[in-house]
Amino acid sequence: MLYFLNRSIPFFAPILILIGLEIILIKPSLLWWIAFFLLMIFFLSFWQLTNRKFNKEFWQLFLAPLLFFLSSLLFFTLLTPKNDWLKHLIILFIAISLVVILESIFSFFHRREKYPLYTIENIYSYLDLITLFFSLTSFYSLIIFSNFPVWLFLSLVIFLISLLSYQVFWANKILNKKSLIFILIISLIIGELFWIITFWPTNFYFNALFLTLFYYIMIGLSRYHLLDHLEKKIIKRYLIISGTCLLILLLTTPWS
Repeated sequence: MLYFLNRSIPFFAPILILIGLEIILIKPSLLWWIAFFLLMIFFLSFWQLTNRKFNKEFWQLFLAPLLFFLSSLLFFTLLTPKNDWLKHLIILFIAISLVVILESIFSFFHRREKYPLYTIENIYSYLDLITLFFSLTSFYSLIIFSNFPVWLFLSLVIFLISLLSYQVFWANKILNKKSLIFILIISLIIGELFWIITFWPTNFYFNALFLTLFYYIMIGLSRYHLLDHLEKKIIKRYLIISGTCLLILLLTTPWS
């Protein structure tokens, strides 16, 4: 019975969350109540799949999914496109992402013989990038359209980068005194860039993508350096991927 419950959670919980987000579109006045309810569903689902323990491992495993879920909710609530289909597409993306997250946790704890090695680490690395993009897009949007003070979100960005970097180094088993220095440096650099970019004549999507690419390079090279696997081909790969994405951004973004 317990196995059946755990097996159904990776599919049942995201469906409930999908329905809840759709209800928000219909009844925006229920936003806070439904958002709290959805957060509880996700939290309890994760807690159940991790054998109902509030230990250090639980919080370290839950950190990346929690940040992704919160940033997704913030991004979704601030998203006001003219086409409703985009809103529904974002809801579907969030639900599918939660299926992947919960399914990987289920396999890790309850079906270890079928768990592919490093699955959670790889999934979390992509989650961090999506989380950062959603968060930065929301922050820049609030600064531009709601006149929130930059210093408030600057503090949030530094804190967020610290948490994401911590999670990356923990997942790769390189969390030590040296990696803590890297976390501090990466957080301060991204924070400073966040403040500088607020003066650029670009839209918030470009700003968020630019900073996400910069974080991708810094955290990736730092991770390989701490693992003693940093080679020229790895540096070249990161520069080619990021450079190509940045070139596309520069060519497609209006500067005004």
